[in-house]
Amino acid sequence: MKRRTSAEVDKLVMKAHALVSSGTMTVEGAAKKFGLGRSLYDKVRKRLNLAPRGAMSGSMNADMLPPRPEKKKRMGYVPITEMPDMNNVQALAGRIGLLDKKLAGVDGLRKQRKIVAKRLMQLLRGGR
Repeated sequence: MKRRTSAEVDKLVMKAHALVSSGTMTVEGAAKKFGLGRSLYDKVRKRLNLAPRGAMSGSMNADMLPPRPEKKKRMGYVPITEMPDMNNVQALAGRIGLLDKKLAGVDGLRKQRKIVAKRLMQLLRGGR
């Protein structure tokens, strides 16, 4: 039996894919009809960038997409630009940790960290 060229195999896979994507036949049935194995069909289909069964193809305008959902905000999260509750030990300690992470790349936050750390020390010593 003579071997098929890759161009012949490509044509057979495209014919089989047309039957599968139209819903006329299953992948196994279409591959068998054209004398192809399932693995060969899948390998060539991927190489030719043919959509898998059940996939939709086409294009659409970005205006037709729904808006992106908003991110859920964490409870107790205060943006880095706002000062935390200066009478809450947990808020101040959390802010110092966050500022330390940000300070690795930003020097401007050192001043805020000093103010917050100083207030934390006052609260821990019992001063109001």
